[in-house]
Amino acid sequence: MNKKSHTIIEILVVLSALIIIVWIAFPRFQAMWDQGYTAQAKAQMSMVKAAVVSYYLNHSQSGVHIFPPSTTTLQATYLYPATPQFISNIFYQPFVPGSQEYNYLLSLGGKFFVLWSVGVNKAGGFVSISDAGVVSGKDSDDICVTNGSGC
Repeated sequence: MNKKSHTIIEILVVLSALIIIVWIAFPRFQAMWDQGYTAQAKAQMSMVKAAVVSYYLNHSQSGVHIFPPSTTTLQATYLYPATPQFISNIFYQPFVPGSQEYNYLLSLGGKFFVLWSVGVNKAGGFVSISDAGVVSGKDSDDICVTNGSGC
């Protein structure tokens, strides 16, 4: 008997096998994406941290160096338009869809700051920084940099 076409059962078996392979492989690819986003966030926040410190060294009020105030648009409002220009691009959180800058908070005393990203679970904690420079309230997957401690 000369068979020139595949039966519907053979096609379904092949499709089922492909679906199972994709189902097994997808979580592994998602983990690789998350690792890449985490590395991207760490690198970008290190650059923004350096820009914040440069801003501090180049700006003063009444002879006292100052950090930018707490804001959700740190880069667009203070670092990008500053003279000298501290960053040439505005970096956005890789875990959040759209254009959301990294979170930035200055301690009440104005000596310590923290930059953080919501991390893989896309739900950040209520991060705070004390006047002693200690960061608290971040989730286990949140990524942060500070001139204090606790990241």
